[in-house]
Amino acid sequence: MLCAIIAVLIMASMAVVFAPVAHADNLDNVTTIELGYSIYGLKSDVEAHFQYVEISDFRKGSTQTTTPLERVKWFRLYYQYENHGDTTADGDLKLLFYDDKGNQYKLDDRTYTGDTVSPHSIGSLKFVELPISKDSNIVTISVIKGFEAFNFTVPQPGESAPTPVATITPTAMPTSTVAPTPTATPTGAGSGGCLPLLPFALVATIGLVSVIAGKKVNRK
Repeated sequence: MLCAIIAVLIMASMAVVFAPVAHADNLDNVTTIELGYSIYGLKSDVEAHFQYVEISDFRKGSTQTTTPLERVKWFRLYYQYENHGDTTADGDLKLLFYDDKGNQYKLDDRTYTGDTVSPHSIGSLKFVELPISKDSNIVTISVIKGFEAFNFTVPQPGESAPTPVATITPTAMPTSTVAPTPTATPTGAGSGGCLPLLPFALVATIGLVSVIAGKKVNRK
């Protein structure tokens, strides 16, 4: 019985303290989708790495739109340039975006996609942003190189990118095949095994009372 009371006190205090934090994490309503695509630009020494996209209800850059904001969401593509050459070079991208309804989107003509990268190094993480219809999803990113277009699929939330980023697979630890020996509870021990948790329960109770008291004061 004592164990049950202690567990309830600890869980109640954790719920009161951490619930607001978990709610705050979802206020921005941001969806992140990993990509891991790479492509060389017109200058063969500079490679563009498409890292991930963000989709949210708010604007992050200085992008403008004449469409009412309640009818749009914001699509952001994050990327980095890598210079494999021996001299400083500029990366640059010409991009088109297509949604699941066949509509084409392009960046504002004033949007700068370039970056100057030192030899044998990777530039800073950059992003481009565009407003899209709230009821549509970007499914294709098209990179224009001269008269050619190279298309990359944007996975939808919950899907995996067709070309994932290379990662190091950790070596699994060996699993013991010896079954654990059950420990017998001494007769008459009762709730003694919960006594070490009693100080935590007391602290949790004090914290819970303090939070509730603070809320009452704020209401006044």
